[in-house]
Amino acid sequence: MRRVPLALALAVPVGATALALAPVAGAATWGAPVRISQPDRASYSSGAVAAGPAGAAVAAWLRTPAGAPRGAGRVQLASRPSGRGWARARTISGPGASLPRTALNARGDAAAAWLNGRLIVAAVRRGPRGAFAPGRVGEAGAPVQDLTLAIDRGGRPTAAWIERRGDGFQVRLATAGPGGARWQVRSAGVMTPGPEPPSLSLSPGRGALAAWVDDGRVMASRTVDGDFERPVPMSDPDSSSPGASLGPSGAALVAWSARLPGGTRVLQAAGRPEDAPRWGSADDVGIGGAPVVGVNDAGDAVIAWGTGQAGGEQSVETGMSRRGGDWRASTIVAPRSCDCELSAVAAAVDGRGRAAVAWRRDDGTEGDAGGAATLAPGGDTWDKARIPPTRVAGSPAVAAAQTAGIVAVWAAAGAGGGVRAVEAG
Repeated sequence: MRRVPLALALAVPVGATALALAPVAGAATWGAPVRISQPDRASYSSGAVAAGPAGAAVAAWLRTPAGAPRGAGRVQLASRPSGRGWARARTISGPGASLPRTALNARGDAAAAWLNGRLIVAAVRRGPRGAFAPGRVGEAGAPVQDLTLAIDRGGRPTAAWIERRGDGFQVRLATAGPGGARWQVRSAGVMTPGPEPPSLSLSPGRGALAAWVDDGRVMASRTVDGDFERPVPMSDPDSSSPGASLGPSGAALVAWSARLPGGTRVLQAAGRPEDAPRWGSADDVGIGGAPVVGVNDAGDAVIAWGTGQAGGEQSVETGMSRRGGDWRASTIVAPRSCDCELSAVAAAVDGRGRAAVAWRRDDGTEGDAGGAATLAPGGDTWDKARIPPTRVAGSPAVAAAQTAGIVAVWAAAGAGGGVRAVEAG
């Protein structure tokens, strides 16, 4: 792999970055996992988490009572105030919920969103001691493929979702005032072709970013003054699987997989600084496909992806760019043979440059494996969280604070598995 400069692509203010496997000197290490759901025989799934300053966090998940049908899940939520332990979980939705998402800002305003059929619902909290007040965001006109959520420094939430429209997809946005007052669904500005939905990212107060494939080329569009700009081609033909991230400052990064003439797939990435009118040129990052992306205010960036195919050797690899500099390669999960499918599912970078990646090993049965790891600024080795090697219901979720700190949340498969959280800070 060649190392190439990112400075022209993502020229943002100076900062720092991190990700990790075994601890190194100066690295942040994970604490002991704690159960944040109540002990019972219910089934849990779909964990989501947001991180704030001084250890603050908000997590949400689905709880399905023992013996209830699969679609009877309700959203539960637990929060951790700065410097304290996790509060008792509470149920905030009726049955039939799905896709829970969370958001948290520096002063403790928080939000959770979820689907109930085609109805998008959100509960917003004012301050760390406020109560979550659920309200209707809007109703999708077609099946929803994904949902994301953000809340800005003034407590104003934004929700974005992707609807399946015929052979393509439509990105829709909704915004509200502080505390979730007066949700308004905005006119959709992006239509993308199939067969895969676009990658979608929200920045708290800085808009939205979507990336997708059209006729073999990766396209991207971000909101400028509230409206999606004209889509921009990012890649040469024969590209696929874009991942997108829009940082808190508005710095953007898109990564994708490009096929070389010999058939090898090379990961490429291009960045766009805050308020810049154009994207930078593409850089080579590594070999593989299906990347996930994270970027912070300082321009520290992480890209993670899986390599190989089921039945052969597979691994989880990363590329890290610190302070807008060269990409540096590292491995989280070493190559090994597996009949499963190994993939990266989330990436994030906190305000001090500590990076986090989550991955999933899918073998087609209930209770697949998953993991999360961090890499500290200046570290060389990833530090893995103590997540059991099996029985993860869905994928682990990771979140990075805008200041400092990483939180991971996962649901254990099976009756009584519960939801657990672990921190690195």
